[in-house]
Amino acid sequence: MNLVSIIGTRPQYIKLASILSAIKKSSINHLIIDTGQHYDTEMTEIFYNQFGIDKPHYNLGVGSMNQIEQVDKISKELEKLLLNLCLDGIIVYGDTNSTVAASLTASKLSIPIFHIESGLRSFNRSMPEEINRLVTDHLSALLFCPSKKSVQNLKAEGITNNVYCVGDVMYDVFLRFKDRFIKSFNHKFSLLTIHRQENTMIDNFIKRIEQVEELDEDIIFPVHPRTMKLIKENSINIPDKIELVQPMGWLELMGTINNAQYIITDSGGMQKEAFWSKKLCITLRDETEWTETVDLHTNILVGLNDSIDLSKFDKSGFRNIAGLYGNGNAAKKIIRRIISYIKHD
Repeated sequence: MNLVSIIGTRPQYIKLASILSAIKKSSINHLIIDTGQHYDTEMTEIFYNQFGIDKPHYNLGVGSMNQIEQVDKISKELEKLLLNLCLDGIIVYGDTNSTVAASLTASKLSIPIFHIESGLRSFNRSMPEEINRLVTDHLSALLFCPSKKSVQNLKAEGITNNVYCVGDVMYDVFLRFKDRFIKSFNHKFSLLTIHRQENTMIDNFIKRIEQVEELDEDIIFPVHPRTMKLIKENSINIPDKIELVQPMGWLELMGTINNAQYIITDSGGMQKEAFWSKKLCITLRDETEWTETVDLHTNILVGLNDSIDLSKFDKSGFRNIAGLYGNGNAAKKIIRRIISYIKHD
């Protein structure tokens, strides 16, 4: 059985780490294609080193550009590769431009698509990620959902065949590495991350900083390279209570989450990591694809013109951690289903 995983962003390296651990116990021949959608070598190397992930067999090196150009370039480069590989399927992860480009390309070449993290919906089609999810789910041969809610979302769109609720592969990794999380700060603080495009436009970014400043907390802010460029080029004043630090490896970041008072973020993955760490999360967005955490009141959404209302939180929601995103064996279930599909296709 010949498969390729197609990745391009840092969260996908984490998801890949979980899948690789299951693949290595199978008879699957597996290749890794990195599109280079995230092109910061230093940040990428951290993930490969910490998780012991094999270096990609191919790196397309597409780099940063507008979304349509990026999808187009990834598709063209992938087509050249996939035409020369005898494949039983491709594995794609999440909702990135790399994922939708790979899905479109594989679909045109009649290669089965196996989508990990299917069925997530923010119900906001102005979000590029939402379009990527929709397209990929409707093209996929196997759809692996992280929660029952994502299965329901697919059913509402008429997708019921080959849909499996397997749990979250990132939860697999969280459980596997939790004893290796690295503690970096000893004082009382909350953790901030900002990287999404809508929050890194200068006026919006300044508003987000003003919102965070209202909290009665010292803030640790690992700064994404794109965000640091914005701060420096526009001489944006960062309040003294917000400490800018270098980007962290995932083990350091998880250790920091574990010791924070609140998690303040616009990241999708970090909303789940906060939940698994039993930390209340303030999400700097109008909507989220991880609606379960909002329904449980462990995660609150904060729009650009909102104030942060901590009274909306309910810590009792953490009682629902067990089983909500699986039990740490999602990757095993996924590989088992893929092998069965290929054998019987």
